[in-house]
Amino acid sequence: GSFWHHNVETPMTKADMIRRIDRFFGRGSVPAKTPRFFARVVNSSREILAAARLRDALQDALPDASQMYLLLIVDLQETSGLMDVAGAQGRNILFWSVTEAETQASLQAGGDKSFRLTSENYARALAAAVKCWAGETPAEEIRTFSSLRALSSACVHFDGGDASRELFTPKKFYGQVLAAPASAPPMQQLLARLRQQMFFVPPNSDVTQPLFVECFGKKIKVLLPPGSQVGNALQLQMLDGVLTGTVTAMYNNQSFVIGIAVLEELLC
Repeated sequence: GSFWHHNVETPMTKADMIRRIDRFFGRGSVPAKTPRFFARVVNSSREILAAARLRDALQDALPDASQMYLLLIVDLQETSGLMDVAGAQGRNILFWSVTEAETQASLQAGGDKSFRLTSENYARALAAAVKCWAGETPAEEIRTFSSLRALSSACVHFDGGDASRELFTPKKFYGQVLAAPASAPPMQQLLARLRQQMFFVPPNSDVTQPLFVECFGKKIKVLLPPGSQVGNALQLQMLDGVLTGTVTAMYNNQSFVIGIAVLEELLC
């Protein structure tokens, strides 16, 4: 996580960090053989593929611990719940997905409410993981994948920013899909499902003639609906690969829909 807002030169911060390090290595009141449960909120969906390496690194750092459990919490997902990986690769590792609505609500709330909502989201993850490892969760309530790569491919992908200089701000990836070898697992949710772009009808345009724009990595021919005028807004969006367009106008600080644009993708 990010701790750039701490001044590591102050005695209080040094004492806090030393205390946390000692607790991590079991040098305090907790015996070294006590089972350990670690939870991490991933800063990027790319961390999913490194889950087994993180578990093994923790085990190496704490060789006396009788058991090592790892929970990875993944924000910005379509559904909420537990996930795991079959076999040795997924041993003692659980994942919890937080929905995009929950993530955005906690980020946008601000102040103490943001902290409370985030804490509640992650507390549900911790409680679900403990219940599962205690053997109290039915198998049908856990989404099981054959490998970390398969689990990663099923997730919505994002990056949370540079933890060395900013707070956690998860954002989806945008761009175009490139052809990949047939052996590569499909990354169905690598890019955001919905992408939007706004244009304005240029001055001196003949609104009865087609406009040509480029967005989403495509060249698009646009036929404006009747009633369109210079300066109107053309809102294009692509949802799951399907292009749509709407023309709107502003009047008294309110947006009014003029009509639906006819779109044609031009092949290069």
